[in-house]
Amino acid sequence: MPETTGVKKCYRCGEEKPVTEFNKCSRFKDGLQAACKSCKKDLYAEYKKNRLVQQIANGNIISKLCIQCNIEKPIVQFGIDKVTSDGYAINCKECAKKERDFQKSANEFERPDRPPDEVRCRICGFIKPVDQFSIDRHDKCGVRRECKTCRGADITKREHRKEYMRKYSYNLSALEFSKLMVIQGGRCAICGVHADECNRGLLVDHDHTKNEVRGLLCERCNVAIGMLRDDEDLAMAAAKYLRQYKTVCKFKNLNTKED
Repeated sequence: MPETTGVKKCYRCGEEKPVTEFNKCSRFKDGLQAACKSCKKDLYAEYKKNRLVQQIANGNIISKLCIQCNIEKPIVQFGIDKVTSDGYAINCKECAKKERDFQKSANEFERPDRPPDEVRCRICGFIKPVDQFSIDRHDKCGVRRECKTCRGADITKREHRKEYMRKYSYNLSALEFSKLMVIQGGRCAICGVHADECNRGLLVDHDHTKNEVRGLLCERCNVAIGMLRDDEDLAMAAAKYLRQYKTVCKFKNLNTKED
């Protein structure tokens, strides 16, 4: 466990600082890094600068096209983004600042009586007419922040993700899942509720011991049999208890007040 009191000398700046000014690191005996937080920040900034200079010198990255202003600019005018393939943001720093200022100003005002004529999509970054956005009464602008095109692509991406997880977890292909839906008529195998009436649709139910798919259930039924530990005896006992309660109630009605 690292010490929470005392001081430590930074190997980079040579100053003695409280241990709270050092990040944790299990590789050292005292559980703290050798350099203080401010020096580590400077080291990281220097590393990013040297990495960028090296990439530009090698000719790997020279310029990039900003998706908002549609202007090709030097790579130094783009921020770092680890999510993208090249490691740099999709919009330049100037457009990113305008976007931040726009969001800040939008949050300062209350929702208008009607949506604005044009809205910027938070996914693609383009300014589009308001009719290309779905209505959202909870948003201050009155519409969703992503356009219908990007939202449709996002929904399609989530569907592909579900297909991948079914194949990875249950070895159930999209065709086999569709066949199960047709066999069950698009309804839960237990309660018979339709898939359109479920928030998450029908879920795959499988045997945990044999790892075999049994059918498609709604979320409530799937949770219910999981709580019963997939035990037939427990399920029968629960059904017997409910039938017994309906026919003969052994206890007084708790809602009635005794005299």
